Amino acid sequence: IDVPGVAMNRRDPDGPVDQTLRALLLDGEDGPIASLMNFACHATVLSGENLLLSAEFPGVACRIVEAATGAPTVYLQGACGNVNPVWIRQDFASVERAGQAVAGVALSVIADLRAAGDGLRGHNIRWDEFPTVGKGPSPDGIIAPRLRAARREIDLPLREFASDEEYATRIEAARTEADANPAASPARRAAMAQLSRYEGERWAAAWARRSDEAGTRRTEVQALSLGDGVALVALPGEFFVETAAMIREESGVEELLVAWYANDYIGYVVPEDAFAEGGYESGVTFFTGEAESIIRKVSLDTLREVCRHGD
Repeated sequence: IDVPGVAMNRRDPDGPVDQTLRALLLDGEDGPIASLMNFACHATVLSGENLLLSAEFPGVACRIVEAATGAPTVYLQGACGNVNPVWIRQDFASVERAGQAVAGVALSVIADLRAAGDGLRGHNIRWDEFPTVGKGPSPDGIIAPRLRAARREIDLPLREFASDEEYATRIEAARTEADANPAASPARRAAMAQLSRYEGERWAAAWARRSDEAGTRRTEVQALSLGDGVALVALPGEFFVETAAMIREESGVEELLVAWYANDYIGYVVPEDAFAEGGYESGVTFFTGEAESIIRKVSLDTLREVCRHGD
């Protein structure tokens, strides 16, 4: 179910956003045992001026769902490398608002699933009977668990960076171009996109020089099959919403949860065209554009391994 009014594409207001909240419920005879939420939006309602520890809006959502169900819940961050939250103000009240919006939809799905599992009944007061009125609105949402897991290690190609002197020249040129054009003009936006890219690249280059890695970096992708038509793929860094959309479309899995920050943290892995577009994410990534397509292919191969039928 969609959660409106929480997420926006932070690179392009007209760009894609995955507003779908995906929820799982592990139900028992005595009520919910556990639940899971999967939603794609950076947990950054608060700005960098906040110096307090915070679980942000996912923490609010988990708190509300756990209080309502009496069972633990897990929040899995979706592929939101280019998606940020929207807010009234960057304060804790807006954190609560976003968390309430996510939790409200999650509780609606959980209530739907519980009804589908137990069936719905009512009191016919004319005949004093208690008929069963179907299996709830989502009978297809009930599956028998079938757990399978697989992981694959991969080597992703690392970028080559320029010198600090070269970045200083590029940054100055981009800043001069931005200042020479009016606000919100196409020319200023293009210059600002390159400015944020080169500032990010200078930072990434400094980190890369401290590392002893050369050529490639090893990481992993994991896939879990939870039952017929339901699976999870776990990615090790920050990925654009487009990457998750392509994996979902090509996998053929009816309900696919995509989790990132999983099993490793390798930073941003961006699509090839993001480099020409510029921006923060294409600046701070340590990898070439080829890395994103490698991740997608390995994700699909790993999913097929755990979702194969007949065995």
